[in-house]
This record gives sequence, structure tokens and C-alpha cells, in this order.
Amino acid sequence: MEARHAERLGRMLARKNMALLESDLSQLSGRIAPAVSLLRQVGMNVSIYNVPLCLLAPALRPFARKSISDWKNEYAQACERCAAKPDCCGFFKSAPTIRRDAVARPIGGIAA
Repeated sequence: MEARHAERLGRMLARKNMALLESDLSQLSGRIAPAVSLLRQVGMNVSIYNVPLCLLAPALRPFARKSISDWKNEYAQACERCAAKPDCCGFFKSAPTIRRDAVARPIGGIAA
């Protein structure tokens, strides 16, 4: 199977099963913080990919990477007031706009 066909199939399956793929993003930091701590304790380099900075606890933000390709990412309306936007990966275009807008919280806001 060619890579472009595999990617297209993956997107179709993800959209079809979106309810199964969604998670409570408010619990994300609490779930990954212990793993980040453990990996750091044993001397491993830690990176968090594909998570907007505002969804991470401040202690986890230094590990976040702006990893979503420019042509695949979008930002919620609230992100326009966020001081961290230049360093943030934003959201995948495939994430529903209503979901992005519901979870995005500007960091250190910029006056609108």
C-alpha cells in the first residue's frame, strides 16, 4: 500500500471512529506527568508532541514540541490572544472547530 493511500485510510477510519478516539483533555497533564518525571529521573530526553501548550500543565510545557506541520495545523479563536502561540503546535485541522474553541485557553494573554 502506498503511503498516501495509508494516510487517507487512516484519516477515514479516524473520522468514522472519532467518538472512540476522543479523550478528556483536561486530564492529560495528570496522566502524562508521572511518565515525564520517571523518564527525566532515568536521564532520558523527553518530548511531548501534538499537544497545544494550553492543554499542558506549566511544568510540562518545556517538553512540548511544535510538531504539527504548518499545513496540518490550525488555531482556535482564543489562540489569537495567546502569548505562547509562536511556540505552540496548535490543533490538527481534523479536530472539529467547536472542540478546539472549547478547550483552548490563552496563556499570558495578549490584549485583544
